[in-house]
Amino acid sequence: MAEIEQFFIDIDALQEAGISAQDIAKLKAAGIATIVGVLQVTRKSLCKIKGLSEIKVDKIKDAASKILPTAFSFSTGVEVATRREKVVMITTGSKQLDAMLGGGVSTQSVTEGTCSCFK
Repeated sequence: MAEIEQFFIDIDALQEAGISAQDIAKLKAAGIATIVGVLQVTRKSLCKIKGLSEIKVDKIKDAASKILPTAFSFSTGVEVATRREKVVMITTGSKQLDAMLGGGVSTQSVTEGTCSCFK
């Protein structure tokens, strides 16, 4: 639950990191409302926002990454393998479907399926 709460940190938190209220207002006007939103948008796209220079964009990106340092950080293969060890397979209740899915539906992932059997 804490991870979900961190994902939605309001962009106003940038003000505590030294970003001006005017620059935050420009980001909001461009549709960016969260710290993760700042991290997801490319530097090039942020530079296209009127009033944001490359220097300001770098400062904004740095501040956002300090507020939420693990949101888009690099993970080694060992770290990913450790997280994958926590994955559990949940049965669908159908042995045939579980077999097709490789043991059931995996946690920590999204599973999609379609069926043409319902007409």
